[in-house]
Amino acid sequence: MRRVRLLAAAGIALMAGGLQAAGPQAQSATAAASRSPQRTLFNRYCLTCHNQTQSARGTVPVAFEHLDLANIGADAQIWEQVVRKMRAGVMPPAGRPRPDVPASEGFVSWLETELDAAAVARPNPGRIEAFHRLNRAEYRNAVRDLLHLDIDASDVSAWLPADDASYGFDNIAGVLRMSQSLMERYLSAANRISRLAVGDPTVGPGVAAGPDQPPTRVYEAAYEPYVAGEMTVTEAGDAAWDELSGFLVKNTRESELALFADMAQIEPVADEEDLPMRVVIPAFVLSELKTAFQMGFLLFLPFLVIDLVNFI
Repeated sequence: MRRVRLLAAAGIALMAGGLQAAGPQAQSATAAASRSPQRTLFNRYCLTCHNQTQSARGTVPVAFEHLDLANIGADAQIWEQVVRKMRAGVMPPAGRPRPDVPASEGFVSWLETELDAAAVARPNPGRIEAFHRLNRAEYRNAVRDLLHLDIDASDVSAWLPADDASYGFDNIAGVLRMSQSLMERYLSAANRISRLAVGDPTVGPGVAAGPDQPPTRVYEAAYEPYVAGEMTVTEAGDAAWDELSGFLVKNTRESELALFADMAQIEPVADEEDLPMRVVIPAFVLSELKTAFQMGFLLFLPFLVIDLVNFI
């Protein structure tokens, strides 16, 4: 029994010693925080007015007693207002005790540093609304600007449903959402507008005006059979190239065809339409670019002559 009492006494003594050793450290940390210049200035010049008593009376808009100087980011909006008011010189208000200029500047600079650090650690993404689709008025204006086509407002109203509004505005991203049915209406409107843009409202999608044009032949010989399941992708591609190659070769200079055939190390062929796609397409592009350059130069040449005559 005596041994048990001795052990208990020793344990209590050790616990007391540990508490005495830890106590001064915790107390010193708390005391250091309470003695910080920011806390001292805050308690003396801010809390004297911005407290629960004054807030309940309506004298001040907000109480500062719940603010934690060790975690400025937790109440960043309030601290931002404090910074603005202190920078403007309206806080503390006139007639109330104020810190000297160096102390005030130091406190505000410290607040700004803490707020910046909190913003970096937890950045505010801002508005995260969905993509803003065009409303009917914006869609009509976009068509006019891009295609120089003035669509009547009544037509757009008939093609597209009414836009949702919020706070009296119909261009707020939060309410201009997309749905499958709305996407179908927009695609249908784009179909009509594209036909008007090429000057023939009777033209169907993907079909060029003129029954013997290459796009028409490609559509009839390759696309329609492929959609109907009568051709595979490879067969449809070959059929489309058969219809298109003749047009490309006919409108390409022989020099460009020979150049790219030589680069591809292809033996001369009896019919240029038998050249592979990798030769015909780049030759056609180069030929068209050369023609465009020549046309531009010929259009520019008369103006150059006129300028030379005027200069002389």
